[in-house]
Amino acid sequence: LQNPDYLVERCDETGIWERVSGLVTDNSINVKNLIKGKSYRFRVSAVNMIGNSEPGETKTAILAKNPYGMFNVFNECMLYLIRFITY
Repeated sequence: LQNPDYLVERCDETGIWERVSGLVTDNSINVKNLIKGKSYRFRVSAVNMIGNSEPGETKTAILAKNPYGMFNVFNECMLYLIRFITY
């Protein structure tokens, strides 16, 4: 099997999940275009030729603030570091 790519999504108070970028090959990402003072939830899924894994999701919403914040998304077989940048 090939190494997986990762699908990173965010969700704000609307409850709608949206991709933050294309598929990512590394286990970290800078998430841009977040609004300072707004809270977001994030989730990450591994993607390979068999399909997508169940997503690992933040347990609580994360407040976007300066300087940038960092947090980890965990599931049973994946640790993913997300850095986010506000504008």
